[in-house]
Amino acid sequence: MFGIFSNNKKSKNLESKKNLVYHDLNEKGEILFYFNELKAKKTRGEYIHDFKGFTRRNPQPSESKTSSFSIYEWAIEDKDFINKGDTLLILRKNENDFIKGVQNEVLILPDIIAQENGVVEILKNENEKISHNDILCKIHTNDIINNSNHPDNEIYVGKFNKYEIPKHIRDLNSITGKFIFLKNWLIDDGEIVKEGDEILQVAGGLSEQIYYTYNIKSKSNGIIEHLKLANVGDYLIVSDNIMQNEVLYKIFKSENIRYNHKYFNVPKIMKVKRI
Repeated sequence: MFGIFSNNKKSKNLESKKNLVYHDLNEKGEILFYFNELKAKKTRGEYIHDFKGFTRRNPQPSESKTSSFSIYEWAIEDKDFINKGDTLLILRKNENDFIKGVQNEVLILPDIIAQENGVVEILKNENEKISHNDILCKIHTNDIINNSNHPDNEIYVGKFNKYEIPKHIRDLNSITGKFIFLKNWLIDDGEIVKEGDEILQVAGGLSEQIYYTYNIKSKSNGIIEHLKLANVGDYLIVSDNIMQNEVLYKIFKSENIRYNHKYFNVPKIMKVKRI
């Protein structure tokens, strides 16, 4: 893989600097993502008005030359595994406008996509101001770094990621102010699953109105353990909605690993003074 990247490294980087975020590959096999402020100032986005959970979109955003920039949302958490082509993060313009600031309106820029499979190391936090050529994150393409959540681990932690849901129906949640719920488990607790199997179904809606359903696929192989109850009734309660990166399940590579993880003894060592 190193040969493929090194042979085309210069041409790829020159091309990628035309993008909102461009990337580079270092000697360790880490892909570094740099913020391109020059491109960001020319990019048209869309306004998001996000106040106490209600969201709406303005299809005709204006541009501002005095904006600063920050990360609006990471699609995954630090040291999580990501697949090539999946959404990595969302950027925003911080408008220098008092009214927009009071209303918490932000101009959202296009999604940033992962260029390769790997474990993400986050270097800039959400809401943190970013400048031209800042490194936002790394993707470790070769090594499984310590404490990472990788599908090849003995235990893989499955988290909810709304960016897995197709944009044309995911946006329905933002337009209507509705929420996303875990509607059904498609695989029983304790069953063996394979990567790519449909394991759960989410629903977008509120109360008795369901606008869409979508099936989420497994990212690992092994024995699944449910960590969140499904909302199997016909009434969707706000408090049951799924939060971004909420843990929904775990996958264990074997029954022994699952057993040892669930039923383990932790010795308590006490230092006793001699009389």
